[in-house]
Amino acid sequence: MRRLVIVTEQMISPHGTQMLASLVIDEAVAAGFEVVIFTPQFDSESSFWTGFLRDKKVRVFTSSFWWLTRWYLPHRALARRLWRFVRDFRPHLIWSPDNEPMTCCALASRPKDAPPFFVHDPGEGSVEFDTYPRLWFSVCNRVAGLSVHGRRQLANARKHYPMESPIKVVWPSSSRPENLELTYPDTSIIRFGQFGRLDENKSVAMSIRAIAALRAQGYAVELHIYGRGPEEESLMALSRQYKLESEVVFHGEYDWREVGRCINSIQVGLLTSKHEGFGLVILEMLSRKRPVIAGDVGSTRDVLEELGGGWVVPAQNLMALTEQMKILCEKPALIQKMGAQGQEVWNEHFTPALMFERYLAFWQECGVDISCASRW
Repeated sequence: MRRLVIVTEQMISPHGTQMLASLVIDEAVAAGFEVVIFTPQFDSESSFWTGFLRDKKVRVFTSSFWWLTRWYLPHRALARRLWRFVRDFRPHLIWSPDNEPMTCCALASRPKDAPPFFVHDPGEGSVEFDTYPRLWFSVCNRVAGLSVHGRRQLANARKHYPMESPIKVVWPSSSRPENLELTYPDTSIIRFGQFGRLDENKSVAMSIRAIAALRAQGYAVELHIYGRGPEEESLMALSRQYKLESEVVFHGEYDWREVGRCINSIQVGLLTSKHEGFGLVILEMLSRKRPVIAGDVGSTRDVLEELGGGWVVPAQNLMALTEQMKILCEKPALIQKMGAQGQEVWNEHFTPALMFERYLAFWQECGVDISCASRW
């Protein structure tokens, strides 16, 4: 039996890093791995992933005092438990989909003879955003290998991280599209969609302002917002300020298993974040024939410009965003054409199976013998 231990900061929310972890788990289990998770933040009663993890027979080890995570105490305690477990479990490798405090504490206490520990950095790889725990920079060289989402992250990681271990681009994936009939709503109204946590980084306010500008010019447009977060009330107030109560629709939190139904209700996706590691929602939309307009952050150029499936505009530029949205209002045939191209891009490069093959290849390049039993 091949064994994989996953270490991650939390396994509660349905977005981003947790979605990436679930895709790796799904493919690993299908490939014959026994998978175990160590995370300080998991509640079987409220986690979006409880049913999935139960179906995949994945054991989850968590902290009994998760509310103290800001003081690192649960991370350190769980890290000690991790290494005691690993000695008996004897996994081929340990993998983390993030470089958050739990991963850092596990690396800080990693025994010298422990199995290889791989980390995927889902962020920008740049210290200018101040999103990395300070501990990361003192433990990053303890990883057997670091994977990142794209070329921008690769350059930043090589520039900012004091590490000698291999760093490589390993493209992510998104969930497989459901067996739904992918229809386009009536193009007499162009429906744009935004998905994810409603926080300052996502800059959803810019999308609302773009809708207001287009409505003022006489274009029939709507913005459908899926997700919740600390900015929700202020965003609702902004839509009322522009008298867009009917044109800007807040749908609230959505179940990750229903993402296809949500995407099927719009024609074009928007990604207006200030910074992103990749923006997995791009792939979720491309797989379902929905093109994307994205700011120039993360890996948007790697995907949308070089492969296809959407348009990249200067980040945080309201005028550029509005102009590209206006073009699609005037030439709606472009939406379906680019949507079909996006689905081809996803099928050729971003399926979960292809992603897991890339991970396996990277781990093997770094010396992990996946085919035989662990010697640790």
